[in-house]
Amino acid sequence: MSNGNNHSLLNILLIDDDEDDFIITRDLLAELPANRYKLHWRDTYSAGKDAITRGEFDVYLVDYRLGAHSGLDLLHDAQKCGNNAPFILLTGQGDTTVDEKAMQAGAADYLLKSELNPALLDRVIRYSLAQKRVEAHLRASEERYRQFFEDDLTGDFIATLDGKIIACNTAFLNIFGFPSQKEAIGFDIHRLCPQKDFTWEQAVTAIAAGKKITYMETELKRLDSRTVYVVQNLIGIFDADGALFRIKGYVFNNTERKLLEQQLLQSQKMEAIGRLAGGVAHDFNNHLTAILSYAGLARDALPEDSPVQHDLAGIQQAAKSAATLTRQLLAFARKQRIQPQVLNLADSVSKLEKMLRRIIGENIELVTQRDGDIGLVEIDPGHIEQVLMNLVVNARDAMPYGGKIVIQTQNVSLDKHFSYFHPEIPPGEYVLLSISDNGIGISAEDQKHLFEPFFTTKEIGKGTGLGLATVFGIVRQNEGHILVYSEVGVGTTFKLYFPRKDRRDAAPTASANAMEFPHGDETILVVEDDEVVRDLISRVLEEAGYTILTAGNGQQAMEVMRSTGTPHIDLVISDAIMPVEDGATLFRQLQQHDPDLRILFMSGYADSTEVVVNILKTGLPFMEKPFSPLVLAQRVREILDKS
Repeated sequence: MSNGNNHSLLNILLIDDDEDDFIITRDLLAELPANRYKLHWRDTYSAGKDAITRGEFDVYLVDYRLGAHSGLDLLHDAQKCGNNAPFILLTGQGDTTVDEKAMQAGAADYLLKSELNPALLDRVIRYSLAQKRVEAHLRASEERYRQFFEDDLTGDFIATLDGKIIACNTAFLNIFGFPSQKEAIGFDIHRLCPQKDFTWEQAVTAIAAGKKITYMETELKRLDSRTVYVVQNLIGIFDADGALFRIKGYVFNNTERKLLEQQLLQSQKMEAIGRLAGGVAHDFNNHLTAILSYAGLARDALPEDSPVQHDLAGIQQAAKSAATLTRQLLAFARKQRIQPQVLNLADSVSKLEKMLRRIIGENIELVTQRDGDIGLVEIDPGHIEQVLMNLVVNARDAMPYGGKIVIQTQNVSLDKHFSYFHPEIPPGEYVLLSISDNGIGISAEDQKHLFEPFFTTKEIGKGTGLGLATVFGIVRQNEGHILVYSEVGVGTTFKLYFPRKDRRDAAPTASANAMEFPHGDETILVVEDDEVVRDLISRVLEEAGYTILTAGNGQQAMEVMRSTGTPHIDLVISDAIMPVEDGATLFRQLQQHDPDLRILFMSGYADSTEVVVNILKTGLPFMEKPFSPLVLAQRVREILDKS
């Protein structure tokens, strides 16, 4: 086939059952001054069809009447086989009806044989070829645009003013969850736009006035009702009279960035609250140490039948309750000491099931479900009890008239799609612990504050607002993640995800403490910046027979150590967190004077601060505040008795 340039012969095929017409047409072309055409001839419909199928010619001159068939039939055959060369129909007599049919069918032109002349034939052939080149260029441009439209990562769409989608690309389908183009075309865009934030009518009004809307951040809805955060550019399409009749949209999916931003803000808020809670708990533990210990000392100094014994017991009980609150605050702030073990969550639930049934009462059904081969997780066993107790009690309180609680443990694999909507949870293998109820549910607004300390929807006196905050802190401290799904009037599900472990480690066992109050005669240096706590420790240990030296900070402790009149110090009891100089730094300095010096650290924090973490890593003795005189005396004796 010819390439169609000006310096090559163009191959023309005449399909006509009359040889005279072939000779006439050949002679007409020969009369042209610069004949660029080479004429070929087929005299039957079938021969012409075969040539068209092979696509060997640049232009086809086709007689309208070919026996039982017509030139229009050949034109249709050409279209079916993809032959896009120009077709010029020839006829012996004029017929406007045939002329219209030919042009509608896609013929390049329609000529009367009686009117043919060299110039007309040359002009029509050249025009038809030029027209085909233009059409080919348009098709290529349309294909490039279509490919760009489809490959664009931005969700592109065109919609009518009343909100019907008439065109969209693959990215748009993916953003909003359409399974195919068929489901998207004709879809009412109003269903993607929540009324509270953005309406299609508002967009139409704004575009009619200002031609376009650029970089508009909007919260929309997918087909599955999930929220999708987008940035939109909307541009109006106007008719010749300047009236708006279509809207083009370019939608960028901003969900991942928005969720990460929300997660960061929530994390920063919870971290700030955690620092505050941890600081309060630390100072409070100092006071509780003094309250519990002084009350105990007073009870020991009084006869058992003294009427004051009852009052002192009340003080101790109140202090213990306050200590529980501080432990909850520290759990939320992730500042309590943990002793993780590799264990089976389903077994932990089974062990607690009987106790949980007693807690919820007879009007609530408790159902436990588990996978047959549940994976292992690494978590502090005591924390599991705290988590289950808090969540089950919370579920019970949400069902005052009875209901059903389902506790389920199962293995789950979280993929990138899940992490896309929950960026704080990386993909991987997890064990899921879920607690569901069919109670009153939690509003969307309350869910935003659910894990904040002292936030509660219960009546005054019905809760401290620390239960869920404690759960949050425990889960995060044990490297887990927690999600909440709730609907008012339907119920609530808490889902706790813990990373799955591949092997079981030996769990540490705790030895029971003896109840006797030990004594001694060694020399002990007490370093504590809180005067009340320092005096208390000194009194308890002095009454147990020890010689006590005291210091309010690291500098004073060094002065005591350097003093020539100071006896040999057998043990240093030091607060881990002190102004100016922490306990670990002080201990290193003291060891320069006495490399064999022994120490007992204490703190109202547990293992959250870097200082305490480093102390625990070294294996040095550590004691949490608040503690009782008995516990203090036992720990001191335990350390001193080690060779």
